[in-house]
Amino acid sequence: MLVVIDPQNTYLDPKGEQYLSGGEDFVPHLQQRIKQALADEEYILYTRDIPIENKNEDEDDWQLQVVAALKPWLTSATELKKYFYALPPERLLELRHAKTGQEWWAEIEVCGSETQICVLANLLGLQSVFPEADFVVDRRYLFSSDQQKAQATLDLLAEFGVQIK
Repeated sequence: MLVVIDPQNTYLDPKGEQYLSGGEDFVPHLQQRIKQALADEEYILYTRDIPIENKNEDEDDWQLQVVAALKPWLTSATELKKYFYALPPERLLELRHAKTGQEWWAEIEVCGSETQICVLANLLGLQSVFPEADFVVDRRYLFSSDQQKAQATLDLLAEFGVQIK
């Protein structure tokens, strides 16, 4: 399973309100990984970070949409909205029980932005619901505005048994 964290305009498009410098350069790398997952028939899900003040109101705002370069590749993926840093545990439990068979989640790769905040929070949440899964992060498909914090996060994730590539 491939989990793409917050591939949204607000973070990855230079016109985004919370733009992370260099985000537009990261998008082609993320697109490459998503295309690979599609070719390998991996289960793909992605999160959309919806500020709580926008819940059920302005969720269609351009800022909160998936960046245009990734949108065509995520049409068959499962979208999960989150209203704080991580997906709620009940949504993760629904996900676990929605499909049968272990193969679809035996290995879970988490990618996206921002490494030291939402990637970290969501990966730890996923680990609590899928404790038997092997977790992987590949540096090529992670994005952070602070490389020092990102490295510290990767070191921490390694302590949690996450394979760092």
